[in-house]
Parts: sequence; C-alpha cells; structure tokens
Amino acid sequence: MYRRFHYVKLRNRFYPLLPVVLHGPKRKVKLYALLDSGAVISLFHTSIVRVAGIDLEGTEEVYLSGVGEYVRAYRTRVLMEVEGMGPLELPVAFTEYISADLCILGHEGFFEKHEVIFKEYVREMLLNVLGGQNNMKETYRLV
Repeated sequence: MYRRFHYVKLRNRFYPLLPVVLHGPKRKVKLYALLDSGAVISLFHTSIVRVAGIDLEGTEEVYLSGVGEYVRAYRTRVLMEVEGMGPLELPVAFTEYISADLCILGHEGFFEKHEVIFKEYVREMLLNVLGGQNNMKETYRLV
C-alpha cells in the first residue's frame, strides 16, 4: 500500500523530504530526510548523535565522495521510522561535513526496501514497502 508524502519547502525550493524519527538510546529525534536516489548510504550530521545519545566509539570510519572532496564519516546502524510506516534498522554515516538541517536517505537499507515514485509535477512522492504489509517482518527488522 502506497503512502503519499508532499514535498516540503526548504530554502525557497520544494524537496522530497520525509518526516522521520531517529530512535536513539537517549531520545527520539524528529527530522526531515531528503530522499536521494543517487546516494549510496544515508548521511546525517553529527549533531544528531549528541541529541539522540548515539555512541560512535568503535564505529567504522569511512571516507565518502560526492560532488566535492572525500569527507570523513562514521558508519553505524540506527533504528529509524518513517511517519506511519513502522520501524526500520539501516546503516547511516554521520559526518560534520553536511548541513545540520538536512539528512539524506540513500540506497543502502532504504531504497533497497521501498518502492519510491517521485511525482515532481505535483510535488509529491509515493512510498511503498517492498513485499507489502504482510511481509513487514521480513522487510523491516522489528525491535
């Protein structure tokens, strides 16, 4: 079953941003995350780590490339929830080299598990869990 999400206006433009909740050991953090079909991994700013109480000690240090130079990030798995779609555990790289008010959802762990339809002409997107609601436990790792 598809969920419909409207694009969100940010910095005088409309973007495919999803309302998400990151579940940290200390607290839940409500965010908007950009659906980026060109991103390999999800990328969040390190300030979220402090707020949510996520410990990056001992996590994998990775270097990611994009439009510019390589940036250092710390890769770990987090529990996240898209509004109304249930919890999902996915890999996220945390870095200080991204805007603090913009999170990115990429292929690994997200696009792999969802069908996403961008409808630019009406500024909305449709999101469906692959396998449907009946296979939720196989698609999502429920905690």
